[in-house]
Amino acid sequence: MIQSKNKLFLLFFALLIAFRCFASDHEFISCFESKYFEKKYLSIGKKLSKEDMLFFVDTLKKDKFCTDLQFSPGTLASQNIGILVDALKITEHVTGVALSHNSLSAEAEKIANLLKHNNTIQELELQDTGISPDELFVLAEALEVNKSLEKLNLRDNYIGSRINFARLKKKNALARFAEALKKNQALKDLNLSKCNLNEEDALLIVSALRDNTNIKNLDISGNLLMPKAIIAILDALHANQSLISISLDINYRKENIEAVIYAVLELLKINTRIFISVGATSHSEIPDLKKLLSIINTKYSNRVNSSPGLSWIIN
Repeated sequence: MIQSKNKLFLLFFALLIAFRCFASDHEFISCFESKYFEKKYLSIGKKLSKEDMLFFVDTLKKDKFCTDLQFSPGTLASQNIGILVDALKITEHVTGVALSHNSLSAEAEKIANLLKHNNTIQELELQDTGISPDELFVLAEALEVNKSLEKLNLRDNYIGSRINFARLKKKNALARFAEALKKNQALKDLNLSKCNLNEEDALLIVSALRDNTNIKNLDISGNLLMPKAIIAILDALHANQSLISISLDINYRKENIEAVIYAVLELLKINTRIFISVGATSHSEIPDLKKLLSIINTKYSNRVNSSPGLSWIIN
């Protein structure tokens, strides 16, 4: 037990080499370095008033030690977005900004404006920030011209067409986003999981990968696509040799899962680099598929992952 505690203690110091807090009146702002992740973070742990935000951006401008900003959930008021954006426009040492779980929908235009004028931010976390199709349209325009952003996380935003309300607007926003992806030359990692995408939405995104050879990782899991759509997506990826990882979920019936597995096999044969992560909503043993699953297990086990819901491995 003592030995285990010592290991945890050492691991903690390996991850957080240096930790310091600023003025006692602003103890919610802390800066730490993680050599394990090769990051230097400026972390915000409470909801910021305007005065707090002004102190924060002043600290940000002076302290070039920190390269990544992390705002905890609910800490960033919408009225402070403009102050942050203005600071980041003239700050060249920040490469990562995490704004997830803060309501930003009303300020998406300011975020987009930042992406148009900032050429140093490489990672942007916008998970569960209330982005709707209107905001996605604005972000797409910025993404089209941005030359630095390599990782974009839009997980848990209702931007897809699965919900009937305003479906045409959502469809147009996704189409605009897909067009932006075709022209963008910087993005490498895109997370659109749990975005209420339907089959048509997912195909729009994947079709953009015919022209975009920079994206390496695509996550469209949590959208519960039907097998027909999964097959079309996997087929579309035959022409893309640059994607190395795709994550998706299937909402399937056992009578058509066989076609999905064949599509996976065909893609694995053509694309020798890709790693496929497959999840599913339900599963029952299908004896006729044991041979196919055994092939995947023996030949491609290092390139296929699955949730417990869909068993690729047959004992």
